[in-house]
Amino acid sequence: MKIKELPSSNPKPAEVADEDKGFKSLFDGLDLKGWSGDPAAWTVSGGVLRASKDATGLTSERKFAGTELVFDWRPAGKRDSGALAHPQVALRFAGFRGAEGSGLVYVSPGSDNRVSVTAGKEQNHKVVENAVKDFKPDRWHRVRITLNGNHLSVEQDGQTVIKDWVAGALNESGAIGLAGFGGVEFMNVFVRESK
Repeated sequence: MKIKELPSSNPKPAEVADEDKGFKSLFDGLDLKGWSGDPAAWTVSGGVLRASKDATGLTSERKFAGTELVFDWRPAGKRDSGALAHPQVALRFAGFRGAEGSGLVYVSPGSDNRVSVTAGKEQNHKVVENAVKDFKPDRWHRVRITLNGNHLSVEQDGQTVIKDWVAGALNESGAIGLAGFGGVEFMNVFVRESK
């Protein structure tokens, strides 16, 4: 058997979450190891995690409290005319517990350059229109979500979208969840826990 080294994609330093800075990979690019959910709704190929058109959620088997989550996303394939592609990421997910929202944070960046957040047992909501400059919907986007206590910050493509927003009453810890609507791809999913 011969092993051939693949050519580098030459990522910029800002596009890499360094393990030596305390980041750990949550998605190895090979399979769904470390995740729970319906594997039929997701495919893994070429280091990319692809959600079917409206995939059910995946949740990390590990739980986290103070968290910095970094991931890349993009709309996947051809979409229906007018369909909005967006990932939805949950932090401190502790299971579905009815309409009260169970004290978690949902962050949804969209292909319409809008970022929406729903958080806390009170279901606080925040929407940022025209979230980043020079947004191009059909390319990869880097998102960084930081949750310390109940304070939330979100960056997309290196630009601050939400800074130090008070999210409300949250679970002390929980899983990280991924969902994709309208066909979404994820890659480079990293997490760093706060001390």
